[in-house]
Amino acid sequence: MTTPPGASYCGAVKVLAIANPKGGSGKTTAAVNLAAVLAERRRVELVDADPQGSAAGWLGDAPALAVRQAPTAAALREILERYRAGAGVLVVDCPPGDPDLTAAAVKGADLVLVPICPSPLDVRAAAPLFELPGGRPPVLAVLSRVRAGTRAPRLVRESLESAGVRVARAELGNRAAHLDAVARGIPVTAAAPGSAAAAEIRALAREVARLLGV
Repeated sequence: MTTPPGASYCGAVKVLAIANPKGGSGKTTAAVNLAAVLAERRRVELVDADPQGSAAGWLGDAPALAVRQAPTAAALREILERYRAGAGVLVVDCPPGDPDLTAAAVKGADLVLVPICPSPLDVRAAAPLFELPGGRPPVLAVLSRVRAGTRAPRLVRESLESAGVRVARAELGNRAAHLDAVARGIPVTAAAPGSAAAAEIRALAREVARLLGV
């Protein structure tokens, strides 16, 4: 794992799984950018569990973050087992449409973050993640790719909360800064540090860190 100056160390590694069975929900955007923010003060490794390698491809051949690829459920379980006795944070970018990989990530997670586009169809697709037995690991939904000036985000938030789903206060907007960050191969906090996109990621990172206890 990377060791940034002034890094803090939790007693054991904490695993943040970012999952949604539906593609296009913003999982990789959340994973790469949250890992970057968390790595400013903690040891962090990003695990790209998508066989397409989207997160690793985003950051290129000389990534600012430590990135490990886990294209199979067996590879992911091995990584989780290897790092469980360590310290820091593992951020796992789960693939869409691969229940075995997602199940392995969720089973090993301390927190599951579920990015959801604000539409009933996306809520329906993510529903299995909100029904984990015993509520373990805890799940946090975050509204993703939100378009300003629309009613849908508020309605979806209200629907989720009325169903007992915990929803992050922070929301991730559908912002051009994220596309620019991908094109440059760096997190949005480096590509556009003063942008609304960077502020949204930092706000979400604070919520995630608090829930993980890091």
